[in-house]
Amino acid sequence: MRIRTPYASVWVDELSTTNPLASPAIRPAIVPAVSARKAAQVRWATRAYVGRHGRYVAVRLSGSTLAVAIAEPGGALRWVPAATALSTAEALAWLHAGFSQ
Repeated sequence: MRIRTPYASVWVDELSTTNPLASPAIRPAIVPAVSARKAAQVRWATRAYVGRHGRYVAVRLSGSTLAVAIAEPGGALRWVPAATALSTAEALAWLHAGFSQ
């Protein structure tokens, strides 16, 4: 016989008289439906910006950390903190020239 709960379905022998959900091994764990950590937001530039570390192609906001993606010669991306890669003036110039509004 199958017993359904909001979290899972459990198979139990019909002859068993014990409550299957009383066992900690079978009792479903309560897991939050939404992850406590938000996914990173990535914005790809329509025009790359050439800075002191190379060609910048995207920005990523993860929590309160802002990072810049630098395109490597082999096609890989290297993420560096935005404060390290860009000055305020460079960031504003790239914002106006490299991203669609």
